[in-house]
Amino acid sequence: MDRLPDEPARGPDRTLPYGPAADQVIDRYDGSGPGLVVLVHGGFWKPAYDREHLRPMAAALSDNGFEVSLVEYRRPESGRWPVISADIRAALAHLGGVPAVIVGHSAGGQLAVWSLHQPEGAGLVGAVSLAGCLDLRSADHDGLGAGAVRALFDGAPPSNADPIRLPPRQPVVAVHGDADLDVPIEISRHYAQRTGARLVEIPGADHWPLITPGTDAFDVTIDSIRTLFARS
Repeated sequence: MDRLPDEPARGPDRTLPYGPAADQVIDRYDGSGPGLVVLVHGGFWKPAYDREHLRPMAAALSDNGFEVSLVEYRRPESGRWPVISADIRAALAHLGGVPAVIVGHSAGGQLAVWSLHQPEGAGLVGAVSLAGCLDLRSADHDGLGAGAVRALFDGAPPSNADPIRLPPRQPVVAVHGDADLDVPIEISRHYAQRTGARLVEIPGADHWPLITPGTDAFDVTIDSIRTLFARS
């Protein structure tokens, strides 16, 4: 997770709190197109990584007509899952159940797909996982992110947090580059085989082009979001 996109980010049109903590905020980017995109950043659920690296993506989605809510969430040093999961649910509740596609990158992919199974996610019409950690047991077994899954749960991942063990309630599109070393594409392949979700493989792409405006892979990301809105 060391190489983050370096494109300058356009700031949000406004930032709104959904709780009292500094990290309980949502960046809002205005749009006039097909609907609301709820955007969830990754970073292996670690304190070092925040929403800043997804601001270029949020701005580009806005430029393509989408209204965007870029969610920040608390990432404590320990006891992360109870805090992170509560924050994602609180952010969705704050958005009020409006029809939306939720999009998550890397660890955010796990959070996005998991959100489909939460009461606060009732308004979600689908999820796009971008290089997502959708098979937590495999990610834990392989020690991805220097043991990030084990650190998230202070132990083995529970089944009710693992997307691969949660049959999709709404459509899921898993987009993944076949040259990804941070989250290997086999994670999304396992998920698609188990759940029947649509898998889009990007030849030659690593972890970052999927969220980097101006790349061919980013065009696939936009198309995947539009596809879910068209099906809703």
